[in-house]
Amino acid sequence: DIPEFVFSYMKNGEKLYGVPTYQMLCVESGLYAPKVLAGKYLNEEALIRVLSEKPTLGNEFLDVIEDYLAKVKADGKIGYGIDHWIDISSKGFERLVDYFAYRIDNDSCKVELIFETPEFKNYSIRKSEWYKKGYIRQDALSSTDSQVGKENGNVMWMSTGGIGAAESASKKYNMEINYYPFDPTNNYFIPMSNTAVGTCVMANSKYVNESVQLLNLLYSEKGKDLYNILVFGIEGEHYKKLGNDKIETLYIGNATQNDKYGLYKWIVGNAKFAYDTQGDSEGFKDYVFNKVNSSKNISKMIGFMPDTTAISTKLAQILAVKGEYFNSLMTGSLPKAEEVYDEFIGKIHKAGSEEVKVELQRQVDEFLSKSK
Repeated sequence: DIPEFVFSYMKNGEKLYGVPTYQMLCVESGLYAPKVLAGKYLNEEALIRVLSEKPTLGNEFLDVIEDYLAKVKADGKIGYGIDHWIDISSKGFERLVDYFAYRIDNDSCKVELIFETPEFKNYSIRKSEWYKKGYIRQDALSSTDSQVGKENGNVMWMSTGGIGAAESASKKYNMEINYYPFDPTNNYFIPMSNTAVGTCVMANSKYVNESVQLLNLLYSEKGKDLYNILVFGIEGEHYKKLGNDKIETLYIGNATQNDKYGLYKWIVGNAKFAYDTQGDSEGFKDYVFNKVNSSKNISKMIGFMPDTTAISTKLAQILAVKGEYFNSLMTGSLPKAEEVYDEFIGKIHKAGSEEVKVELQRQVDEFLSKSK
């Protein structure tokens, strides 16, 4: 009941170390904006076209967003502007270690440092321009409060999405919200790593065979009733049935330690066999298991386990440089962004970025050659 490739998430080389829990395999992300603003000022057709046609969030994407921000500002409704934490690498890149990644449309998986890409450089410079024009809050560098989803707050922000994303956000923020997925074509990319976990059997267990038999039950349709008892508890005491496969729990979302009972369905076993709850969007399981998880757009790097032993010091040095410059570049609060960006990249090189790329590329090439 679990696709064969999913087991690679629990492998190191050819050895399988556990059974992967089965849930949604990729996390869709996108942009959110108040409907009252997006419907009037955002060129939605242009945004959807760019997101559909372009593999990354490049200048064409930034042009559409800037047009929106300019119109909102001109009408005096900029509020707290655009949330400056929108991640330019959220579309088109898969990270291997920290900010070292490859473009998912690159068959050879050429290793790049996201900070050195044209997309990141252009974004950093554009952010500085937006800051000067008042499209980003002027206290962005020191602010600690979130203005996402608030009246007169951020006019656009990024977050995870999926089925019913706009409806869920609208309910959460008590205002109508529009959602624009980074990939409107629904060509879901299943990455090399995800938030799923796995279940293992202790090597010194006295009951190895029985343990694996139990796992087999929890991960298969045959064990659906037991699985749902473990996840949701007892009918009538911890939940009530709304239909054959739909229940109403005493909590919304996931149970907390203050709730009477409830476990995370994605930890216990195969979420494909979990009951739908009142918090799930209509058609949620069909979306997850028959659309997202059935995608053929699967990372070639699933099962890759980078060995950072030889480059750990350089990685630490690079992250230290990142800590010195990143927030300033992302908030746009720099009068001479291009000069600061060049200084940032110079220090990144000095910290050993080229050596890290060479070592990671060697490991990637070796992994790909073995997986053919």
